[in-house]
Amino acid sequence: MSDTVIYEIKLWHDLYETTMGDGYYPTTTASNDFENIIVLFVLENYDWHQCPDSTYAITTLSHLSYNTILTTLNKKADVNAVRILNKYGSSIRIL
Repeated sequence: MSDTVIYEIKLWHDLYETTMGDGYYPTTTASNDFENIIVLFVLENYDWHQCPDSTYAITTLSHLSYNTILTTLNKKADVNAVRILNKYGSSIRIL
């Protein structure tokens, strides 16, 4: 049995938007107007999964943020995963 390795990515998000209940869509772009957070991911079956104990499930990412997260995680783990799933195992909408 192999150990699960957890990888972290620093993202930024608008606390007001998160509390509105219409989704959680952080960004990889640093901003003084946003709070930075660490989001944890694990690799399962060649997909990146947001850790299930995350406070919020990522619902939407910009195309740039999605690709930046995917590329960063793949480099850290030296793999070629092709998608990211949120904490519920659902696909993340890309804008």
